[in-house]
Amino acid sequence: MDNIIDMQPDEIHSRAHAKVWSRMMNAQNEVWRSREQLKHKRYGSLEKEDIELILNGNLIDQKVWSYILTLIEQHDKD
Repeated sequence: MDNIIDMQPDEIHSRAHAKVWSRMMNAQNEVWRSREQLKHKRYGSLEKEDIELILNGNLIDQKVWSYILTLIEQHDKD
């Protein structure tokens, strides 16, 4: 279904779960990439401190998306 108005609650729930899972995996990949950049000192045009800030932001994103996914999965059990 392409029309949000016509979507059933279970379809919205399923799409929300898939989207959050995708965002969490993307955040995990970004954390890994930032750590690799720091490990191998590949900063490009950025400073080391910039990569550290990016890593910190990615860690926060990962934690937030994980929390949201937990809430969705807890809703599944209710």
